[in-house]
Amino acid sequence: MKPFPKTLITGRRYKMTLARSRVIIISTVILTILSFSNCVYYNTFYLAKKKYNEAYRSQQKNADGKANETNKKTYEEAIKKASKVLTFHPDSKYVDDALYLIGKAYYNSEEWRKSSRKFKELIVNFPESGYTGESTYLMGMCNFRLEDHKTADEAFRELISNPENSDFKDDGAFMLGEIRFAEEEYNDAIEYYRDMLTQYPKSDLKGKALAKIGDCYFKQGQYSEAKQQYDLAIKKGPDGDVRYHILFSSAECFYYLGEYKSGLKMFEDVKSDRKYFKKLAEIKLKVAEGQIHLNQNDKALEIFKEITVENPRTLESAQAYYEIGQIHEHKGELLLAKEAYLKGKDENRESQFAKLSLAKSSEIAKLESYRAALSSDSTGQNVVKTQLLLAEAMLMEFSQPDSAINEYMRILSDYPESFEAAQVYYALGYIYRNIEADTALADSFYIELAGRYPDSPYGLKAAEILGIIDSFPDSLNTEKMFARAENLLFDNNNPDSAILVYQELEADHPNTDYSARAAYAISYILDHYIAPSDSSAIFSYQDLIKKYPETAYANAAKLRLGLTSREQSRQKLGEIVQQDTSAVFDPADSTSYERAGFVMANTPNNMPELIWPPALVNEELKGTVYIKFHLDIFGTVSAVELKTTSGNVDLDNAIKDMMLRSSYDPQRMKFEELNKDYVYKYNFMSPAEAKKHSGGGLGGP
Repeated sequence: MKPFPKTLITGRRYKMTLARSRVIIISTVILTILSFSNCVYYNTFYLAKKKYNEAYRSQQKNADGKANETNKKTYEEAIKKASKVLTFHPDSKYVDDALYLIGKAYYNSEEWRKSSRKFKELIVNFPESGYTGESTYLMGMCNFRLEDHKTADEAFRELISNPENSDFKDDGAFMLGEIRFAEEEYNDAIEYYRDMLTQYPKSDLKGKALAKIGDCYFKQGQYSEAKQQYDLAIKKGPDGDVRYHILFSSAECFYYLGEYKSGLKMFEDVKSDRKYFKKLAEIKLKVAEGQIHLNQNDKALEIFKEITVENPRTLESAQAYYEIGQIHEHKGELLLAKEAYLKGKDENRESQFAKLSLAKSSEIAKLESYRAALSSDSTGQNVVKTQLLLAEAMLMEFSQPDSAINEYMRILSDYPESFEAAQVYYALGYIYRNIEADTALADSFYIELAGRYPDSPYGLKAAEILGIIDSFPDSLNTEKMFARAENLLFDNNNPDSAILVYQELEADHPNTDYSARAAYAISYILDHYIAPSDSSAIFSYQDLIKKYPETAYANAAKLRLGLTSREQSRQKLGEIVQQDTSAVFDPADSTSYERAGFVMANTPNNMPELIWPPALVNEELKGTVYIKFHLDIFGTVSAVELKTTSGNVDLDNAIKDMMLRSSYDPQRMKFEELNKDYVYKYNFMSPAEAKKHSGGGLGGP
């Protein structure tokens, strides 16, 4: 029997079978392609996520918790892979995941602007995404880091108002307080932190918010209130850095409240907690501070030395060396102090304490140079001046008034008739009145000064302090006579009468700074007012140079004659003056003051802010005034007088008050620059005017 033949498919049945086969093949191919495509972009995102997690886990191990360069490179790899999803698969379901991952990678790398842009892109294009709440919060944080507080505030408020963002609402509310804290609006910050605590009573940020309220009080010097908030915060069980900050700040409050034993005990307790081992140097500094407050300097020295050994080249070691120097300096052990300062200046050189140590070591070296000069000056020619410098250094730089008094008294004992004796009497009166608070003894020096040297600036100042200046005749009140001459010249336009007063001053005070100053004023008047077209002024300047060759007035006269001599062959002095448009005194021109013998002052080293009259705060005002003042040997400003007006009496008074509260550092000035009159050019600008120029921000003069 033949085998059963195979069935042959013919006709319609064959066509139908073939069609079905084609459908099955095409469907299989499409499914394979779709599956492969899904697999590709999922794998791409998976690899991006893997790189992100690798970088994040590594970052968490860093001591400061921040991304290092290696972490940032790995984050960049994750960003590149996630970006492929956005570029090649823009319709895939992983697009919002990719945007979120890129935003987080930039955020962890502290690239705030790039991070913010990605989070915003996610929020706008995928409002229903599960990442929207956190992305809104992180976008706000990016702008906060960029100090764009307005945009950050808007983001946090949007987060709070959106009912879908429940997981991050308390974070947003907390950050509204942080914005005010960053802007130093501490009372407003307190209100926002309290609102957050009220609205989200179960938030895990409760302890942190209470601590921040404490920080607001601390910043305002309300240490008792701050301590209460820290005590409440610690009961909420915070951990890590928040707990450490609370304990540290709470102990500091004890110090500020004068409860040194309680503060020291608290710092000792924190010091013994092994959780804060990495903070040990910082804590030890505060322990030593408490011991100094309790007059346990030897114990403090031991701790400071421990810090320098255990933490070389750190900010803490720089501070420790500085504090060691301070202890020795206050004990009068200047060699040991200098040794500590010299070591401290090389520890963490950019730190504040290294720079302070450098300055202090220089001050001690200067003191040593004064003492060396005294021991080597066999002729005694410069002894008094050197002793004065030594006394001033002990008083102003080392805060040792007793040592300064000894030096001043030695001058009076050994050189009672010296030219500097008046200055010494004034210095002793100043110390006893302003530092030792012994008014009776201070007045005894001022009385002696006013009686012995009535025509000196120090004698006049003493008379003013004692309230007897009005009883002095004009002939003894030298500054009053100079002021009268200036008024005759500049205010009354009477140069002839002014010259008579200056001639009297020069005659009554031979071979003094007063006589040189008066002689220059006479020359100036002849040059600019009385005889500009003949040689009288030239002869007067030449006579001044001959009589007072080492003075600043002689230098000014030489300059004037030098300008004249270059033009001598073609023009006379008077012709030059006629071409000089500033020859007539212009109170609004600084060169007029210089020609009149005044020295233009630099900006004071310590100059307070101008307190604007309330009525003028919103006025758009700006301008310039010239302020005449006297600078004494201690850098104190007195006898303030406006040579030009601001145009408003209240503002003039405010400027004078500001100048009286200003001071100069006498250690930065030459000896001959002190105890002189100066003119200062001050530019003022109202808050409203400053705001206009700064585009809306707060401004000042």
